[in-house]
Amino acid sequence: MADNESAAEALAAEAETDDTKRKTVTFGTGDDAITLDIPRRWKRFKFMRRINGGDMIGALECVFGADMVELLDELDLTEDEFTESLEEIASALGGVTVGNS
Repeated sequence: MADNESAAEALAAEAETDDTKRKTVTFGTGDDAITLDIPRRWKRFKFMRRINGGDMIGALECVFGADMVELLDELDLTEDEFTESLEEIASALGGVTVGNS
């Protein structure tokens, strides 16, 4: 019985830690990199409509806001950096990694 209680306490502590972890996405590398915090609350339905409509900028604005997304327009990213950033977003927003989706 004590083992079950300690296991439950450990799971509860882990869940609490996961909830308090700050999720971020970094675009680019080096001095020009921009790291954005992913808010706990954001417009998920609007985000999905924008993604389904092919509006990547509109989708990012649903999460980060227009002012933050405007900063991304000035970045000069390689294809790999851009892909890595999109994978980070997918992982942070969906809770899964690209290889495990």
